[in-house]
Amino acid sequence: MCISGDRGLQRTRTFTVAAIVLAAVLLVGVFAGPALAHVSQQVFVLILPTGVYTAAGVAAVVLTIVALAFIPEGAAAGLFRSRRVIGAGPQIWQSITSLAALAVLAVVLYAGFAGSRDPLANPLPLFIWTVWWIGLLSLQALLGDVWRWVNPWTGAYRMVRGSLDADGLLKLPDRISSWPAVVVFALFASFM
Repeated sequence: MCISGDRGLQRTRTFTVAAIVLAAVLLVGVFAGPALAHVSQQVFVLILPTGVYTAAGVAAVVLTIVALAFIPEGAAAGLFRSRRVIGAGPQIWQSITSLAALAVLAVVLYAGFAGSRDPLANPLPLFIWTVWWIGLLSLQALLGDVWRWVNPWTGAYRMVRGSLDADGLLKLPDRISSWPAVVVFALFASFM
């Protein structure tokens, strides 16, 4: 068995997949036409040159895919490995901050669904897109594993697991995998 031949074959396959993705993105870009859409209620006009930003965003995604196809195998894992800057701390403090985050999430969800339909006046889109996506992501990059402290589900999970005293009760079957997370993400993303 030739290990270097397998790596070469794997690299060739990776390059082929990256080339196919790049070709598909380019074809979609070439044959894309204007979108037929309508607005309801208010119109929000961007005064920025959105075509330039859209092209730059697409180029960043394509270049990222191509770059990942060519970097050595272990380098990608090293780039995306989590680093702890904030210590893990006792689980009781993580559970307390998690339950506080769950309470904040519940209040924001209630305010979002009971509040105005105007996205500029409703706190839910502001919280999800500004605080969660931008703020939390920036803190995660600056401080390390912040999500360990503000994950709204771990405190509730520890409480339920501790009260039931059964580890396997809340384990999902393997075939379900991460689909509940995909559904929850789609619900949050579709709120706006």
